[in-house]
Amino acid sequence: MLINVLASGMSLGSAWATTPPERPPAVEGECPEAYALTKDRAPSSSLIDPATGKAVCGGVLIPTSLVAYYVELESWSSVVVLEVETLKAERPTFWSKWGERIQYVGIGVGVGVAVGVAASR
Repeated sequence: MLINVLASGMSLGSAWATTPPERPPAVEGECPEAYALTKDRAPSSSLIDPATGKAVCGGVLIPTSLVAYYVELESWSSVVVLEVETLKAERPTFWSKWGERIQYVGIGVGVGVAVGVAASR
């Protein structure tokens, strides 16, 4: 799910305005919850069948540093959303662009008239 949120955040479009995806239903044989594995310690007894020594459910083992990186990336998503909204707000409108251009044209015409009047005297 975290990867889906991060992947959808890459588009930075309307994906931020939508609700996050719902958790899909459990697949057959998946572990019902997350378990921590610690180096040099046996896994939880609820993960291993004591008779066979095999795992009783499936899942994905993600390195701790990678999980920390994903959590940090997710915390940056709010910063990215704020920056995108700020950039959208700062984007010039049609009238602000042309208003500035008209000011420069007005100044140019005024200077041209003043130079013309001064030259004709």
